Amino acid sequence: MVWWVMFERMRRAANKLNLFYKIFYGTLAILFLVLALSSAASYLYSQRLLEEKISEKSIGLVKNINLSIQDNIVQVDSLIQLTFADQDVLSALSSNTDGSLLEMYNNQLKMQKFFQQFIYLRHDLSSIYIYLSKTKTFSYYRDGSLKLDYDPTGEAWFKATEASQGKTVITPPHLPFQLDRSGPVISFSRQLTNYAGEKEGVILMDFAADTLNTIINRANLDPSSLVLFTDRDGTIIYRSFAGEERAIDERYRSKITLQDTGQFTADLFGSRYLVTFHTSQLTGWKLLTLTPYKLIAMEGNRLLVINALIAFGGLLLAILLAYYFSKVVTTPIRKLNKGMTTVKRGDFDIQLEVPANDEVGQLVQNFNSMTATIKKLIVEKYEETLERKEAEYKYLQSQINPHFINNTLQTISSIAAVYGIKEITQMSKQLGDMLRYGINMSQKMVPFFKEVQNVINYLEIQKVRFKDFLEYSIDVEEEVNMVGVTKLILQPIVENAIIHGIQGKGKEGMIWIRAFVRDDRIVVEVEDNGLGIAPDQLRILKEELDMQNGHTGGDKERIGLKNIHQRMKYVYGPDYGLQVESEHGVRTKVTFHIPRKMGT
Repeated sequence: MVWWVMFERMRRAANKLNLFYKIFYGTLAILFLVLALSSAASYLYSQRLLEEKISEKSIGLVKNINLSIQDNIVQVDSLIQLTFADQDVLSALSSNTDGSLLEMYNNQLKMQKFFQQFIYLRHDLSSIYIYLSKTKTFSYYRDGSLKLDYDPTGEAWFKATEASQGKTVITPPHLPFQLDRSGPVISFSRQLTNYAGEKEGVILMDFAADTLNTIINRANLDPSSLVLFTDRDGTIIYRSFAGEERAIDERYRSKITLQDTGQFTADLFGSRYLVTFHTSQLTGWKLLTLTPYKLIAMEGNRLLVINALIAFGGLLLAILLAYYFSKVVTTPIRKLNKGMTTVKRGDFDIQLEVPANDEVGQLVQNFNSMTATIKKLIVEKYEETLERKEAEYKYLQSQINPHFINNTLQTISSIAAVYGIKEITQMSKQLGDMLRYGINMSQKMVPFFKEVQNVINYLEIQKVRFKDFLEYSIDVEEEVNMVGVTKLILQPIVENAIIHGIQGKGKEGMIWIRAFVRDDRIVVEVEDNGLGIAPDQLRILKEELDMQNGHTGGDKERIGLKNIHQRMKYVYGPDYGLQVESEHGVRTKVTFHIPRKMGT
């Protein structure tokens, strides 16, 4: 209801504006609407493409980081394999723990040299620890100190290594098992076996946990993005930022644990992030990158500013176009309005310049033609008035009173009766009836039976003229007699049948007049067995009957049919009129319909 009230107010306000402002504001509103919709659609589409691009980039980065970590793990596994390929190491490992001190010292030197090669190859290697028995261990470390009497056999990492069936076991970031120092490390452990496949012991390599940071930094993530590593259960095992949380929020943990790769939005650590994760096939760890939504929003805001600037420029252009378009349209109309005002004051000599060949230009042309025509009609009307007055004067001088003619016919009829000339008596009476019927203009519509009676009078007079070769038949249903019909519509059709059909034949002429009810109309047929109409003439006649402007040119002898046709259309409507059928040399039938219910 409120919107409707506002719309009505706007409509009333618009109605008070002149045409220039209606076109200007209307055009501006349309252009603004199109511009706003296109800008909004462009922004939303660009925003979606941006989000898709960031999403694809995040997934690619996560996969690349995981591949780098997996490559690193393969390298570490290769280092462990080198342990079994060095003869000095194998000799030291297989030496007897009860040997001399010199032998033990030499073995320690061999192992130390070998360990130094490892540390030279991998700068992130923190320590190496080999456990063969409680009395036979080898270790090397960059800093810290070895725990006294350290026995790994009861610890979880040792048991997991023994149960791994010769595979490398990776332990997430933790404090060193065998050393007293605080720096976190990632441990790689594996069983040592001899050539016979028998278990000799366990090797443990610790790498600085910062190795993960090094790999992550190579990915060139945004500084505000966060990185997490979790185990298969969603427990956080490493993070690139400070925090106390030990596991991913329960709301999102299932999304991570049930899929190997995925992406979703989440509220974590007090902010909203786009979370992308991927699972390492070697470790089972899940790498998560958390891209702040503010980064996406920043790019979106940049797009919004660009779209706003484009829209503002488009709006300025739209205003100029709307103003120009309104001027072009309304200027000729204003001139035309001034011209009409001039004509209203009685000055018909004005002629306007035609601005263009469009609708407005055609309107100006029509205005110029109209003013010239009006001026011409004024002159002609004045001249016509003078001529009419003169004609009326002459007509009054030459007019014969129709009653005088009627009285004369009655006198002729009386004289013929005295002398016993029946034909003259009858013809005088019939002609007098036709004269009275024709000059009585008080009625435009008459009952159908009166039309029939007038035609009978006409036919009887014609029978005297054409002697024995004219006969007629009239068949009218009772209901039709009282139906109203246009006066003097039937006799001209019959006259046309005699003149163009029967008279040329010269013998055995017959005219049939039929009138009957069909549905909601009265059908009237006038048929003769005269000469008929040639096909070409019939086609021309039908074309002239179908013309809308009532033109009656062409065959002057058939003007009566065309006039009746136009009168019927004028009185009854465009669906009515004459229909002509003819066979050349055989017959002609004229048919017309009138409404069944028509007052008289």
